[in-house]
Amino acid sequence: SSPGRMQPDVKNSRRLFSDRWGLGIVRQTSGRQKSVAETPLRMVAGALSRLASFAQPARRGLPSPPHLRCVENSHGACAGQSAPRAVQKRVESHVEIAVIISTFERPGHLRRCLASLEAQQGVDGLFEVVVTDDGSRDETLRLLASAARHAEFPLTFTTHDHDGFRLSRCRNEGVAASTAPYLLFTDGDCILPPDHLRIHLEVRRPGRVVAGDCLRLDEFPSNAVDAAGLRAGQFPRRLPPGERVRLGLKGLRAKLYETCRTPMRPRLTGNNIGVWRRDYEQVNGFDEQYVGWGLEDRDLQVRLERLGLRAWSILLRTAPVHLWHPPAPSFARNNEGTANLAYFVALPERPTFCSDGFTKTVDVPTIMPLERPATEPARWAA
Repeated sequence: SSPGRMQPDVKNSRRLFSDRWGLGIVRQTSGRQKSVAETPLRMVAGALSRLASFAQPARRGLPSPPHLRCVENSHGACAGQSAPRAVQKRVESHVEIAVIISTFERPGHLRRCLASLEAQQGVDGLFEVVVTDDGSRDETLRLLASAARHAEFPLTFTTHDHDGFRLSRCRNEGVAASTAPYLLFTDGDCILPPDHLRIHLEVRRPGRVVAGDCLRLDEFPSNAVDAAGLRAGQFPRRLPPGERVRLGLKGLRAKLYETCRTPMRPRLTGNNIGVWRRDYEQVNGFDEQYVGWGLEDRDLQVRLERLGLRAWSILLRTAPVHLWHPPAPSFARNNEGTANLAYFVALPERPTFCSDGFTKTVDVPTIMPLERPATEPARWAA
């Protein structure tokens, strides 16, 4: 940020409270480094090989029990309570990365996304997960109650009233509910390879924002992906050859862009972004003026580059797999004719620290209880 700018008190801008039922819903039963001498052809072959067959995860021991937290709204209370209790603090001294998962009324996809996180290798006790919801009115809450019985990581759920497609708001709220110094953004319609988090931790560097993309499955193979199989380490191996080639070539172009220091290349894509929390806070996160599909990630990249950060592509190392679903109602190819495009075009006139971003005085997400007390009606019974 510019010299003399007063930095916002991010830690106190959105406080976290426990709700009346405690929300301690614990379950719980239980890269290699490439040589600079490698030829482009060998790099492509290696990248396609890694994208085609991911390692099988080993089962892990039980970490410390996770906790779900409640995020205060503007009335000083969580959903379903009249007043907040004392601030609840989680002691997670070894959590290094927060996985921020945005979702809206796709519980079947979200179930498989969370299952893929249970199968992560080499990151036991190093990550937390925040599912940040755009106001789902379906069985998403019940799904998370079930997921909490299996997850071996701290799990937080944020939500707000649905008012259009507000992905930027979701992501900012997810960051507010997290604690880790490094942030990984993805979507609830993506499943992550077993080494995905480990690789992101390996490649993080000061002054770097990690850019990626995803492999896209069609409808039939997407339907064949099973949450139980993912949890057991059975990650899809038969991925579309065309998609593997597309990402391999895109990864090679990204390395060329990095060498030439091309502005705004490689591009950030919201399903696979890694960024330090301190850098995210310096630009005030995602701009919540973007409503509807598209351009909020590109806006973030412009403002991060103004700080001197450079995008570094992770595509030759890892990529999530996107599960098919119908396109969002607000989707428009190249954002043609959208209010988001008109707003993005005016970005040079706006400051790096966006005004409608991570820190501001508005309603912030609430979290619903994922376990009911014994006296409560069985609204969430299966």
